[in-house]
Amino acid sequence: MTSTSIGFAVLEGQSSLEGVRRGLPLENLSTKEGPALLSLKDGCRSLLIPIAADRPARSDRRSAGVHLYRLQLMEAGHTVDYVCIECRKSHLHDLFDLLIADVVKAAAEDPERPDLIASAVLDRWRELLDREPRSAPTPEVLRGIWGELWHARSIARLGRQDLMYWTGHKHAIWDLIGDRHAIEAKTITNRATWSIRIASELQLNDATMPLVLSVLRVDAGGDEGESIADLVDDLNKAGVDPSELVQALAACGLDWHQIEPTRSIKFVLLEHRAWLVDPTFPRIIPASFVGGGLPTHVTRIEYEIDLTTRLDAALSNELWNAILSGIAK
Repeated sequence: MTSTSIGFAVLEGQSSLEGVRRGLPLENLSTKEGPALLSLKDGCRSLLIPIAADRPARSDRRSAGVHLYRLQLMEAGHTVDYVCIECRKSHLHDLFDLLIADVVKAAAEDPERPDLIASAVLDRWRELLDREPRSAPTPEVLRGIWGELWHARSIARLGRQDLMYWTGHKHAIWDLIGDRHAIEAKTITNRATWSIRIASELQLNDATMPLVLSVLRVDAGGDEGESIADLVDDLNKAGVDPSELVQALAACGLDWHQIEPTRSIKFVLLEHRAWLVDPTFPRIIPASFVGGGLPTHVTRIEYEIDLTTRLDAALSNELWNAILSGIAK
């Protein structure tokens, strides 16, 4: 739960008459005109950032769920001007809390034009705000997302706060790409073998840069282990931009409103192994075929490899950590 969601919960726990606006000052955001406020009126959550009366303020009502506009309130007998970011649909509350946290962080660094900052943040979140709800991802998809988030958290803990290296959801060949290595991440549940499904002849092709296949063996944890929501919490604590993370998850097939329900779906990491994909590694790549590509009329291949007898060829923890550190730089 974010500090803004806690603040809104406090306001919602207070009794109020219809049409009465309640406010709660924010300790971490203020302008020359005073502190910003979390505000609640008739069930609508909003962030109010004070601005000078003679300062222009941009408005934006293109998204049905969140509006940006100038608001004037009477306080202690005089008028106070605010930039108001208002959530107009209750089902967007969780996403709005993340959006507000994004605005607060940016405006605290540059409080002179909060309207421009709020407008820029709203533009970044607009696609998610306007998207129609999708069905829940399959267990296999959730397991794959968990594995990629596990890798992202490992990199974030080494100091990297952006997610530009996380590329699997962008239709790239590999899941994570650094300056010196790429990582293809797999998450399996098979306890008997290290059998891994490979999606295409390109997935283990190391023609352009050194490639590492990283495999997590997990078990459904029940009350044990960690959920996707837990990993998201850890990434947020590590300083990863919430909007970047939520948008990356949406591209993976997990929408913002589906994150919290995953808290009950936990995985226990049993083992982790990683292999450098070199010429001796079992794989099918374009060079495996005559002519350097798939045969005529064959448009796609999918296959499995079994690495059970190659466990002793896995990278040492030292080499694995060095590869992660290289991506984290």
